[in-house]
Amino acid sequence: MNKVIFHNLSIPYAQPLIGMYDFDKNGIFYAVPGDIVVTRSKVSKAYLDFLESCGYDFGNVTFVSSDEGLENTCNSPFENNTFINQIKRNINNPNAYTFDSFIFSKLESELVNQLGLVSIVNAEQFQKFSTKSFFRTTAKELGIPVPRGFEAVTTVYDAFVKICYLFLTGFKRVVSKYDHGSAGIGTKIYHLRSFLSELNILENYFKSDSLLGFHDSEMRSFVIEGWYDNVVYSPSVQFFIGAEGEVSVVSIHNQVFYDNKITYRGCYSKQAIPSVVVEKLVEQGTKFTQYLSALGHRGHLGFNSVVLTNGDLLWVELNPRKVMSSYVYQMSKIIYQSDATSVYYQSLQVSKEKWVGKEIDEILVELSNVLFSKDRKSGVIPFNYGLLHSEGTLSVAVFSTMEADTDKMIKYVESL
Repeated sequence: MNKVIFHNLSIPYAQPLIGMYDFDKNGIFYAVPGDIVVTRSKVSKAYLDFLESCGYDFGNVTFVSSDEGLENTCNSPFENNTFINQIKRNINNPNAYTFDSFIFSKLESELVNQLGLVSIVNAEQFQKFSTKSFFRTTAKELGIPVPRGFEAVTTVYDAFVKICYLFLTGFKRVVSKYDHGSAGIGTKIYHLRSFLSELNILENYFKSDSLLGFHDSEMRSFVIEGWYDNVVYSPSVQFFIGAEGEVSVVSIHNQVFYDNKITYRGCYSKQAIPSVVVEKLVEQGTKFTQYLSALGHRGHLGFNSVVLTNGDLLWVELNPRKVMSSYVYQMSKIIYQSDATSVYYQSLQVSKEKWVGKEIDEILVELSNVLFSKDRKSGVIPFNYGLLHSEGTLSVAVFSTMEADTDKMIKYVESL
């Protein structure tokens, strides 16, 4: 069954950066002939031509973008009847298409109903399974190890007591995470030596109305966890639950973070993780995913974890949706037509002042010496470039059949 692909970033950021919601252009990496790809603005023809040279086939793919400018909010495409009618006009037989999204929130659910499309996912599952407290509680019930800490913390006093307890039992740093937080937003680290001087920060943080744009006090819940400094790997594993509840492993990566150790920056292919860790990820992740399947979850989901110097694997969070590394893995499948273990890849978000004001076509020229080539079977694919023009930021994925080549290409892009 062909797909209507709309990878809207359905997260209500309080102050979104200009271009942030052009994230939806990442949906093209899932497109095959017969699909319809929906984006807020047009995808560059030069960029599509480049991807076709890498192995993509857009010959019978329909691209739909708004004829008028949409507001820079997560819900603007769903409230614009002109845009929705544009999409409808390109769907001849709605029952012949399934809906493919990054997140399946109530916004996506309502759009599916308006368009008459097929979806194995339901809107309630994202809200039901996405909180960090749900994840911790479920993991503990299943005997899956998580960081020492507490869930469903709702008051400043309760947070203060639990943070102090973790300090007193050996942690030098403690982290609080907003239950509905995403992409590191709503996460705060507290230090043992300065915690008492940060009490006003703790109070303001727990009472803030700006967390991800939510204003409902009933949604203001947190988890409190000890922060582990002895992390050697940060694996993520992605699963898919089919229409009948069948569970399959999609991909495994080692994550790369910015210096704050919170914000995702990129990933390595699974060869970067010891095989014994991979086996644990699959075994314990399958157990958790089968439990979610029994509860009615369908579609994509991903787990994040950490491995400590002593070999302990701790599960950190569940994302009941696709994740950023999903796109890099999908690229590798298309350009190599294989899941071969001999394919190495990395991705990294890169920011450069000189890129501010530029378009993706110009970046393709600047990276021309290292762009992916089917003949070489290696090279760079820039992607996730919504913030390129306003912030000079995009991500690069590098691929090769030789691990050392991926390191060299990443360093080359960083050195530009």
